[in-house]
Amino acid sequence: MRTDKTPLSKTYNFCPTHFDDLQYYEPGTLRGKLMRRILHILFIILAGCASNDDINFPDETITTINIDSLSIDNADAGITKIEYIPLETNSDCILGEVSKILFKDSLFFVFDLIKAKSLFIFNRDGSFYNKFDNKGRGPEECLMPMDFCLDDSANVYIFDIGSSKIVKYSIDGKFIAEYKVNIRFDEFYMVNPDEFYFKNGYEEGINKICLGSYDIRTNKVTTIIPVRSIFDDMSIIRFSTHYFFESGGGIKFCPRFSNEIFEISKNGFSRVCCLV
Repeated sequence: MRTDKTPLSKTYNFCPTHFDDLQYYEPGTLRGKLMRRILHILFIILAGCASNDDINFPDETITTINIDSLSIDNADAGITKIEYIPLETNSDCILGEVSKILFKDSLFFVFDLIKAKSLFIFNRDGSFYNKFDNKGRGPEECLMPMDFCLDDSANVYIFDIGSSKIVKYSIDGKFIAEYKVNIRFDEFYMVNPDEFYFKNGYEEGINKICLGSYDIRTNKVTTIIPVRSIFDDMSIIRFSTHYFFESGGGIKFCPRFSNEIFEISKNGFSRVCCLV
C-alpha cells in the first residue's frame, strides 16, 4: 500500500477490501486491471439479477417465453423426442472437443476448434462420412479455422482467422472458392452467396462490432448492433462458443448477457423473442 497519498492520475478506484482507506491504482497495472475486471463482473451480475416484471414489450408480434415454466414434458417447448447417437471413432475421426454442431440433410457437422482444429461429418446413424482438415497457408487451405457454416445446398464455408479468408467447399470436400475479408470475427452465417452476418468484429484484440454484415462483392462492413462497452468486453470469460442458432427454418442470434433473440433471414434482421 502506498504511503504517499499523491494521486497517480485523475482516475482512482475504491478498494472494497479496505473500507477505511482510499487506494490509488495506476491505470494499466495488473492490480488496476484486476479491479476493473471485478467491477465489470459485479455490474453484469447485478444487471442480470434485476427484475423484469416492469418491462413491457409493445410489439404484439414478439413471442414472450417464460423459461421457468419450460420442461421436456411441456408441449410448448417443442421437444417431442430425445435420442442418443454414438459417433463412430477411428483414426480419421478422433474428436478432442466439440465446439459446434449443425444438422442438415441427415448429416451431423461437428466442429472441433480446440484439439483437432477440423470439421467432421457424420451420417444420421453416427457413422463417419467426411472430414475437412486442409491445414496450411496455401490456396484451398486453412491455417487457423475459427468457425464454419452451411448454405441451402449444404456447401461448407470455413472462416480461416489466420489468413483472414473464407473457404468454400462442397459436401464431399471439393474446393469451390475462397474470399479474402478485411475484418476478423468469432462466428458467421451466410445469408446468400455474396453476404454473411458475423459476431464480434474486431481489430488488434479490440471488439468493434457486436453484430454486423459483410458484402463479399464490395468488402463493405455494416454495423447491425454496435458494440456494448461492458457486455461485449472480450476480456470477460465466455461460456458459449457460438451465438447463432438454426431454428424454425431460419437463423437466430442472441447477444451475450441479453434476453432478446433476433432472427436473420434473406429479408433482413428483426427481433422475434424476449425471455422474461
